[in-house]
Amino acid sequence: MTAGERRVIESLYAGAAGKQIARDLDLSLYTVNDHLKSVYRKTRAQSRDELIAAIAG
Repeated sequence: MTAGERRVIESLYAGAAGKQIARDLDLSLYTVNDHLKSVYRKTRAQSRDELIAAIAG
């Protein structure tokens, strides 16, 4: 995973929503969603809950 993807995942894991992640990391919502799509593809997760479970486990 890239550094940007890791930062987005850390914020997601902390419970932040997409818009909040974008504000906190000074990114566009499009970039946040692009990072999330990439992480979903890499982990084969189908939902945020699955993604968090895959990363935590």
